[in-house]
Amino acid sequence: MTFLGVLAVTILTSHLLFTDAQPMPQSLWKWPRSNSSFLPASPPQSSQNAEYNGINACGGGGDTHTSWSCPHMMLLSPDMQFAAQMDGYDSWAVYGVAGIGQASDCGKCFQLRINSGGSVPSKRFIIVQAANTGSDVSSGQFDILVGAGGFGIYDGCASDCQYGRVCSGGHCNAPQYSSGFSAWTPDGNCYGGGVRDANGCNALAPNPQTFAEKTLVYGCKEAIYQRYHQNLQVSFAQVQCPKSLYQITGIRPNSDTSLPLPNPSLYLPSGGRTTTTMDCCKPTCAWRQNVKNADSNWPQLFVCDKTGVPLMN
Repeated sequence: MTFLGVLAVTILTSHLLFTDAQPMPQSLWKWPRSNSSFLPASPPQSSQNAEYNGINACGGGGDTHTSWSCPHMMLLSPDMQFAAQMDGYDSWAVYGVAGIGQASDCGKCFQLRINSGGSVPSKRFIIVQAANTGSDVSSGQFDILVGAGGFGIYDGCASDCQYGRVCSGGHCNAPQYSSGFSAWTPDGNCYGGGVRDANGCNALAPNPQTFAEKTLVYGCKEAIYQRYHQNLQVSFAQVQCPKSLYQITGIRPNSDTSLPLPNPSLYLPSGGRTTTTMDCCKPTCAWRQNVKNADSNWPQLFVCDKTGVPLMN
């Protein structure tokens, strides 16, 4: 069945409580009726005859086709919401991916408990998977992929990133979206946290057509309405990666089977913080050489084409 089927009712209902009825994008993934057969069908393959080793939209490398980060992995995207529901964690946690400090952590999952911040988010726990790294990400920091969450060093999102306004990482190879730098960074600062209100989310794609555009606007609004688009103080611990999460990210470490499953009562001894980001670049953990000791069926993070469709062998 498609995403907007029976099990989407719960998500759609909660969504309408937080937003101005922004349409939920149709999922690329075909989800089963219950988690007794959790394996989702593969999404449609890009028409580009693409492969994992695509060129980074922000810096080169790879071969043949340009690749970007996948919008379906952003916090509170329809697929992330539904994955949490399929794993049975949606009543107390949300799913996401994040940038961390070291490539050796690629694919690892962490349970975060929100301790403080501006306003309290709708759920106090976030289960994140390490998907990226950054020289500007410190120890204990989780730089979470949030719709229009701010650029940082690089920008592969804005329409003028190839020839116009850029962040410190320089020009991109190709932009993923048609809205310009000023729409993505209302304060003009690559580290300013991105878009902070629903009108700003709408301005990113006033008439969204592609899956990437629809998911961007939806995820941007959800993160704001549900109060995750802010920096938060957290406690955390490493956990096993939930099945539906690694099946829509493409990466699973072999080393996590001895770790506890996510649980709201789990002891979380370490302290850290979250920040938000979205630069659209190909993530560190999408390069196979950066992922150590991965499950051969889930060896590296998926990347996507310009429209948000995963590039898969």
